[in-house]
Amino acid sequence: MNAGEEAARKVILWALMVIDNCLSFRLSEQTSVMGFFKECGITQLPSGATFRQKVVPALYYLAQEKEVEIFKRGGNGCVSSVAITSDVWSSINSHSFLSITYHFILNWKLMSRCLDVIPLKDYRHLATTLTSMVKERIVETLGESIILTSVVTD
Repeated sequence: MNAGEEAARKVILWALMVIDNCLSFRLSEQTSVMGFFKECGITQLPSGATFRQKVVPALYYLAQEKEVEIFKRGGNGCVSSVAITSDVWSSINSHSFLSITYHFILNWKLMSRCLDVIPLKDYRHLATTLTSMVKERIVETLGESIILTSVVTD
């Protein structure tokens, strides 16, 4: 592993620590934290804005790809059907989101995974709009051959 790859690995570990412990993304901008990482051989950490806009989404999509691959491979069992739950909710600053979760049984164990959280910026919360968004995301991620056993919304 070269120096650049090692530095990238350390930044990813830093990002996971920040996320796992619900710390501020701006923590990397504090002088003491920058000094610590400089001693570890890392001269530049992502800013809070870069962390929020690039690092966290990249880690999210990597984790999602890993989970979808586990789903598609099916482990020792065969996953051919899922149940879907969805919910529309608003954040504290009144931004609306559609969350989609899929549930399946793998090796006789019930598994639940977040398929996506979609910002609803310019969409009205009409059933037809939300249904098409959910369908599109399921087909895009899990494939057209998946069998939906149930769909639950509020």
